[in-house]
Amino acid sequence: MDRILTLATLITFFDTFTIGLVNPIYPQLVQGELLGATLFAALQSTANAAALCSSTIFGRMSDLYGRRVSLIASTACTLLGYSLYIAGFMCSSEEQPTARLVLPAIGRVLSGVGRAALQGPLLALLAEITKQHDTTSRVSRTMATFGLGYATGSAAGGFVVGAGGPLMNLALIGLTSLISLVCAIQLPASPPPPAQEPAPEPAMGVVKGSSSNGGSSRGSSSGSSSGSSSGSTPPNWWAALRGALGVRSMRVLLLLQGLAAASFQVYDATAALYLMDALKYSAEQRGYILAYAGWVFSFFNLGVIPHIAGAGSNPSVLLQFALLCTCLGRLGLAAAMSLPPTLTILASYLVLNLGQGMTQTMLKALTTRLAGKDRLGLMLGLLGSVERGMGVLAPLIGGPAYQFWGPIAPACLAAAFALVGVAAAAVWMESHPATEAEAEAEAKKKD
Repeated sequence: MDRILTLATLITFFDTFTIGLVNPIYPQLVQGELLGATLFAALQSTANAAALCSSTIFGRMSDLYGRRVSLIASTACTLLGYSLYIAGFMCSSEEQPTARLVLPAIGRVLSGVGRAALQGPLLALLAEITKQHDTTSRVSRTMATFGLGYATGSAAGGFVVGAGGPLMNLALIGLTSLISLVCAIQLPASPPPPAQEPAPEPAMGVVKGSSSNGGSSRGSSSGSSSGSSSGSTPPNWWAALRGALGVRSMRVLLLLQGLAAASFQVYDATAALYLMDALKYSAEQRGYILAYAGWVFSFFNLGVIPHIAGAGSNPSVLLQFALLCTCLGRLGLAAAMSLPPTLTILASYLVLNLGQGMTQTMLKALTTRLAGKDRLGLMLGLLGSVERGMGVLAPLIGGPAYQFWGPIAPACLAAAFALVGVAAAAVWMESHPATEAEAEAEAKKKD
């Protein structure tokens, strides 16, 4: 068990560590100065479109065929994408201009597919092997590991590109991506989770794993219920998807995930251009700024969010607070154009990453607690698919907004999406939507 947890943690860490290495040189890899803001954002939108279904598909694959199979496939796809980054960058812009432009673009798509496919099976694996009953703390630590990887990778990426240039970054990118694949291969083969009937769950208004009526709770890693049948045939993909989307609680969580993802993606699509062109930061400086953002994110997920979420507060109130912090943080990033930029950005990330960390932790924890074991990968994958879906649409807004309305427009739009999320959390979550078992009971009555 300890070996599995170590390997899963290493995969989690190196996934975002590699992204941290990519970010400082990403505009150079895809030749952002030639594409312009609109095409630069359109490439990100295309990559997210390709990744849209991979999160749900690989999550469901992990339910049916085991977490290891899905993790090997996703890390291999990511490695292939990064290899195309390297191949494209090695091409000469004068002698092989098409390959120099096309190969990194294809690499961006494939690496996006692999990374999107990773999170559902990975979170499901961690949920199953961790014996804790506090789902929120478990997810928060996982998110902190992502943040630590991103922060360390960004700091390393900024230092390496300053000392040795982009080729040194690319060498490390290939090595760390290969390490992730090796870790996935080293995971022990395990049979897929047995099919089972979902046990009654507490309403989403209950933060802890205990039922409000005094009955025993079921942690996300629990595999038993009074109606379980390990020999029963699992539902097909479409039936499982319909069942998951038939849960009112799940639809509310997907809505909030969509708004949070839109807030992130509409800014992130041109964030590199904003820091490079509008605020005049070098690749090395961008790496250090992103490293700071990652360290702040990790600190909140390790030391702050578990205590706040574990205090018994209403999830609706927590999500409203988190999305409001996200809104204020995005407005702070926009204000960096008028105020001292570095100080303003550093202060804004304190507020922003508290909000983003709490939002993602709460959404994933509530989904993990809601899902039956035979749908755990699927429902976590659905969250990822919604995030990628917003990654298709939001850059198509953020890129033109940056180009035609000015560099601060995407940050302002991101703040607006987060503010809508505050209202949505207040309206829909206060009604304490039905649990999975209740939704399926209602569906049987209609039939």
